[in-house]
Formats: sequence, C-alpha cells, structure tokens
Amino acid sequence: MMRRSRLANAGRSLAGRVALDRTVPALLMKVGRYPLHQGSVGAVRTLGRLGVRVFAVTEDRFTPTARSRYLFKRFLWSTSGAEDPQELVAGMLAIGARIGARAVLLPTDDEAALLAAEHADILSEHFLLPNVAGDLPRRLASKRGLAELCADLGVPAPASARPKSVAELLEIADTIGFPVVLKND
Repeated sequence: MMRRSRLANAGRSLAGRVALDRTVPALLMKVGRYPLHQGSVGAVRTLGRLGVRVFAVTEDRFTPTARSRYLFKRFLWSTSGAEDPQELVAGMLAIGARIGARAVLLPTDDEAALLAAEHADILSEHFLLPNVAGDLPRRLASKRGLAELCADLGVPAPASARPKSVAELLEIADTIGFPVVLKND
C-alpha cells in the first residue's frame, strides 16, 4: 500500500509541474518484435502518471508495456518489419480511427520513425507528428548518414569509418584509438 501511495503522489507531483494538454492521447508505435523494451514502459508510466491516455502497439498482451497499469489500451499487432509499408500505414490508420481523436504518435524504434516520417502526409489525418524533413529520420537511423550529417553541420562526433576487411578495421583502430564500436550500417 505504501508503494502505491508514493507512486500516486509522484504522479500528482509531476502533473503539477508539467504543462501539457492531457486531453491529447498518445500512441506508442513500433515495428518489429522485441517485447522487452524499457523505453516504451518508461513512456507509458511517465505519460500515464500525468493523466494522458496512452495507447500502445504490442505483439501480445504479456509484454511489460501491455501489462502496465498506466496503459489506457493496447493494440495487439505483431509486426516483423518485413511488411509492405502500405500495409503498416493502413494498420496505423485503422488504429488511429479506433482511438477516435488525433493522438501524438511516438515511434519507439527506427522502423516506426521512418514509416511515420515518410508517410506523414497520410498519417497526419489521425496523428500529430513533428514537422521534419521526410528523409531526416532515415539519415539519423543510418550510422553513416548520422556521421555525414554531423560533419555537414560541424557537430563534434566520434570518428566513423567503413572498413571492408578485418585488416582495414585493425588499421583504422590503430589510427583512431580504442575503444572501437562496431555497428551494422
């Protein structure tokens, strides 16, 4: 009982300090299967404690996000990321219609962010989206694109390279020093 009381008080405390329109719902959207996503749980808890109706796309009803007491409603939709984008857009539009009010769309992975940005003209019928260039999320999601964007804007960033062999990788590591992080592009 003590824990619930503390949580309830924390929610009231946050609600008094944060200015937001609680009548605007939010939809957490992801593409792909990764049921243990702490970022989604954190977003649901934070917004839910503030009194926002939070909806989420989940692959099943047993994921931590789907089980959160702060989640207003879950939409069960197991996506893989291999679907045709038009199929995903149609599914999101159907979810938007079921919510019944324009909701803030919160993509929780790169694939959902790309889909939202590249189909914002259609999705804006049901969702509130940031006004960003349609190609920006794709550039940010690409390690090379992000490095190029940082260089173009003069933003300091770690050295980035695209070695084509282990020997080239070791040569680059000797040049730039350790630690070295390897990522798929």
